[in-house]
Amino acid sequence: MLRHALEAGAPTGYEDDIAPLFEAAAAGDPAAVAVVDRVATRFARGLAALLLVLDPGRVVIGGGVSRGGEVLLEPVRRQLRRHTLVPVTVQASVLGEQAVAYGTVRHAPDAAEERMTAG
Repeated sequence: MLRHALEAGAPTGYEDDIAPLFEAAAAGDPAAVAVVDRVATRFARGLAALLLVLDPGRVVIGGGVSRGGEVLLEPVRRQLRRHTLVPVTVQASVLGEQAVAYGTVRHAPDAAEERMTAG
């Protein structure tokens, strides 16, 4: 996302900070909107491929992607509607960027038990 923003001349922050990109897109900056739409399109295509197999009805986005909030999620939803036959709810995790860390902590005991009991 950062690379696309830099190539398009869209606002970015220091190093990997993409918050200014989302702020600019929310304010209607054409370069930032174009970058967010490009990323949303690619994200939705990949997600649609997974949904062909999984069909969960709801997708919760966490991690760094959740920083985009509705600025990113709305174009993802719009693009996803073009690639799926069944409606899917897409929302940001209330855990935000901590979703990955909480998921890891939750998964660690299961992984440890599996390793201890493996033959």
